[in-house]
Amino acid sequence: DYEVTVDNDEQKLVFCVDSKKMVYKANFSEVEPQIVVTEIWEKIDGTFKSIANGTAGVWGVSREGSVYHLDANGKTWTNIMGTLTHIASGSEVWGLNLTGAVFRYNKSAAEIWENIPGNLKKI
Repeated sequence: DYEVTVDNDEQKLVFCVDSKKMVYKANFSEVEPQIVVTEIWEKIDGTFKSIANGTAGVWGVSREGSVYHLDANGKTWTNIMGTLTHIASGSEVWGLNLTGAVFRYNKSAAEIWENIPGNLKKI
């Protein structure tokens, strides 16, 4: 199983988690009707079961459910308080926990992950 996420911003980065939970990134170009990887995949530090890439940045969830955010230089993962099973990054960051509860990341709030009513299987 592989999980691939594509950033739609100007950086045009593709992130992938392989079956061993290792993280890779590559640049891409859009060639209709497909996306073409334009360089060799580069392994970056981290092992995650879920990865997401969007305008809110690159986020990962470890096997244990710990949440991480990749810094702007693309080298260092910062642990973010909370436990999730799935994560999604667009203009905002969303996640699910083990029971399917939905959370939205709110850096300015005292409780960093705001619980949103409802339950989902995947986000």
